[in-house]
Amino acid sequence: MSKDVTYSIVVPVYNSDGALPELTERTTIAMAGLPYEIVFIDDGSKDDSWDEIAALKVRYPDKVKAVRLQKNYGQHAALLCAFNYAKGQYIITIDDDLQYAPEDILKLIARQQETNAEVVYAQLIDRQHSAMRTAGTKLVQHNNKMITSTDVKGSSFRLICRDVIDKITANHRNSFLFLDEVLLWYTTTFAHVDVKHYPRKYGKTGYTMGKLVKMYFSMITNYSAFPLKAMVNAGFIFSLLFFLIGLRIIYIKIFRGVPIEGWTSIMVAIFFSTSVVMFCLGILGIYLFKMFLAQQNKPLYTIKQVL
Repeated sequence: MSKDVTYSIVVPVYNSDGALPELTERTTIAMAGLPYEIVFIDDGSKDDSWDEIAALKVRYPDKVKAVRLQKNYGQHAALLCAFNYAKGQYIITIDDDLQYAPEDILKLIARQQETNAEVVYAQLIDRQHSAMRTAGTKLVQHNNKMITSTDVKGSSFRLICRDVIDKITANHRNSFLFLDEVLLWYTTTFAHVDVKHYPRKYGKTGYTMGKLVKMYFSMITNYSAFPLKAMVNAGFIFSLLFFLIGLRIIYIKIFRGVPIEGWTSIMVAIFFSTSVVMFCLGILGIYLFKMFLAQQNKPLYTIKQVL
């Protein structure tokens, strides 16, 4: 680790060529007098983001590092890649869209010095995300609380100590990464600091509803056994329910002598129970597929170019 770099500011980039010059300039001004570097990680952008990053590398040769991934792997995979190039004692992750102010990096640093926490999260004031993105964030936070029994509210604007980063880069070999979940594996000392959230100035978010849903289910199936436990509980409840229904039908037939005709009810019961079985088999299939990917040792990312 280079001794002249204390803070590594990691910026995952996806289709944000318009925001990068302002982001870099404001970061440079905010960090003046502090030993820092900026690590851009281009996650398969389809616009001119890489050309803009290359120009910034020429403009700030001693401050900017740049890594270009072969294709789009997702923000968290891109971060893991960037961590291998960041040399600072503290890693600060910030989005590329300027919805977080680079000037607020100093708030994260001050909060860490005040609390000595290993992870400091920015806690948003007046969140400017869309209703869909906000709902997704709350769902993820609820999922974390359910799985880990903690109430840590994460965000993509965070400061992480080097010791935690080294543990993650050394040990993580899964084909999926959700950084905020993994951080809970390696530390219990968290702190928060309030920062303002700003409207997006350039472009549009890459998080569509489909991507948010996919990420949420990947989180559940990679980091918890909750679906399997739900299957067990649901199986017990439905088995008990159908058993009681069966007893009732037998009672009516034997003691009341009422013929049981209900073809429709039988078909509904068959279709319903079959759908439950197929749903449970689908969940088992997902877990088996995760095991298959783990045995393949598929890389989380591949690098195309480094500046």
